[in-house]
Amino acid sequence: VNNDQMEKASKTFPHNPPTTKEAYYYRQVFEKFYPGRAKWLSHYWMPRWISATDPS
Repeated sequence: VNNDQMEKASKTFPHNPPTTKEAYYYRQVFEKFYPGRAKWLSHYWMPRWISATDPS
């Protein structure tokens, strides 16, 4: 994932856009297998006891 793709992430994935390159990659994989089903991802769960941004 390059910087240009990250700049356009909110346009490419308007529902719950990825905030990291790793998240963008996983979102591309999801879209490959489940095109147009982004609403299935209501949110990304992240633990509150640490400041984690790892989407995997």
